[in-house]
Amino acid sequence: MPGIFLAFQNLSGAVRGALWMSASALLYAGIYFVIRRLTDTVPIMEMVFLRGLMGMLLSMPWLMRAGVAGLKTTKYKLYGLRIGFVYIGQLAWFYGLANLPLSDATALMFTLPLFSIVLAGLTLGEKVGSHQWIATAFGFAGALIIIRPGMIEFSLASAATLFTAFTYAVGQVTTKALVRTENSNAVVFYMFASMTAVALVPALYVWETPAWSDWPWLLAFGLLSAPAQQCVTRSFAAAPANIVVPFNFLKLPFVAIIALIALSEFPDPWTWAGAVVIFASTYYIGRRAARAARST
Repeated sequence: MPGIFLAFQNLSGAVRGALWMSASALLYAGIYFVIRRLTDTVPIMEMVFLRGLMGMLLSMPWLMRAGVAGLKTTKYKLYGLRIGFVYIGQLAWFYGLANLPLSDATALMFTLPLFSIVLAGLTLGEKVGSHQWIATAFGFAGALIIIRPGMIEFSLASAATLFTAFTYAVGQVTTKALVRTENSNAVVFYMFASMTAVALVPALYVWETPAWSDWPWLLAFGLLSAPAQQCVTRSFAAAPANIVVPFNFLKLPFVAIIALIALSEFPDPWTWAGAVVIFASTYYIGRRAARAARST
């Protein structure tokens, strides 16, 4: 194991970032299926609280090693901004997963990097050229291919999923800003600890004690959530967003396989077509940004 760890550390930042993001895609595909299973019996606000609580508990070994000094920060406002958007986004996301085919929900969430690119340009000072704006617009057209307004009814679940993509993009941009100066483990711990605190009162308001049959799924929910968040955070710490974000698109084939085996759901051609358009847009933006970086 030490040899594997050393070999991994010797890889370039771009390769490590790509591998971290690919691992997160696989973990999140599993999380989406677990959420879909749990929304039938557990209130959404309760699930958000339990996810935060379990993620915080799984982060405790790091806190015990690092001590309180590991949580020292001056970025409280940035942490607060992130948790506010991510909490609202999680409520909307769980609703979307409960009411859309898994592949459709996943494909619509691929607009997240497009929102991230726009927000990073507006808030982090990252240069976004005319070609990138055009490609971003092209990517959002891919979302319209999936939704097909006018051809099928535009549902509240579709709107909630797109809203989630925006709120999570805010979360990604703030995460990227935080890992410039903050320890990655601290960023993850603050995420789950603040989620637990914010979600507690709403969860108590709708609380229903989970059935025994739900607890294995809740445990899987927590066990997958913490490492998935770690993978995303370490991906952004290892390489620029424009390099690692395209690997997030591996979620769709992972989700499609799970949905086909477990739910007998098969994505229609429109979902794949829209996802390809969104991926092509994001990939173009990432490649152009990488070329620009090499030329400077």
